[in-house]
Amino acid sequence: MKKKAIILIAVLILLLIYPVWRINNAKIRINQFYQQLFVDTSIENSESLAQKLNLIIIKSEEKDSKPMTLVVWDGWAFARWTCFVSYEKNKVVGKKVLFLDIGCQMAPFFKIYIICWTAACFVTFFPFIMEREPISLARAEYWRFIFKPWRLMTFAIANLSMTVIAPHTGDPTWDYFDVFSCRL
Repeated sequence: MKKKAIILIAVLILLLIYPVWRINNAKIRINQFYQQLFVDTSIENSESLAQKLNLIIIKSEEKDSKPMTLVVWDGWAFARWTCFVSYEKNKVVGKKVLFLDIGCQMAPFFKIYIICWTAACFVTFFPFIMEREPISLARAEYWRFIFKPWRLMTFAIANLSMTVIAPHTGDPTWDYFDVFSCRL
């Protein structure tokens, strides 16, 4: 029982280290970008600074009546640090930094939903660790069935293909870690 609890705690710690590191790293780089960006800076210099800091860039289409927006962001899953840069005539006229996915504040319903979903995952995962015998995933026969060489090769080819291709589809929210973890 004690050994299982230690394993559970170790797995949870490992699953939390990468996202925390990624979010913190994004915060540092977005704040660096924000501090180095000044009003009246050319938009080309702003874009090159964002590229130098390895930030993701989304540029709005030109419209006659409104200032255009350059969105610079990075993060992990829904926890993204975002810097919105407004510009007119290729000069920066305003900037602001927000946290959460693309700067949108999450509605209270979705905050409650995510908390409930996370709690449900923990509730279902804990019995699996504590009482493994009745669960087929914990049996050696199941894993012998899954780890047939042809199944592993099929999985590897499909996973590698999607991992390599998906980040280049134009969707900036799909980085290599997201794509790979979705396959698991």
